[in-house]
Amino acid sequence: MAIVSTQVINEVCSVLMRKASFNERQIELAIDSFYCRCTLVELDRDTIMNASSLRVQYGFSFWDSLIVMSALSTDAIVPYSEDMHDGLFVADQLTIVNPFK
Repeated sequence: MAIVSTQVINEVCSVLMRKASFNERQIELAIDSFYCRCTLVELDRDTIMNASSLRVQYGFSFWDSLIVMSALSTDAIVPYSEDMHDGLFVADQLTIVNPFK
């Protein structure tokens, strides 16, 4: 089963509203689909605080550091992102993969 952070859901919904003109009902269905099909990692204090060290060490944006820290908290090994550096090895655990390359 796929693992996704609540940060990813937030970003997807924002893009769907801005670029695909999804209405509120369509957004609700998308959110529900994430919760039904994926294991969710909710952002908590530790995730947010630990993301800070990732920002400093790897130069991630605030939002990307939350996604990476969420992945690290689940023992994932491959987070997919079109925005982060493809092939970057993070914290001796994750290799970031751009699925569009």
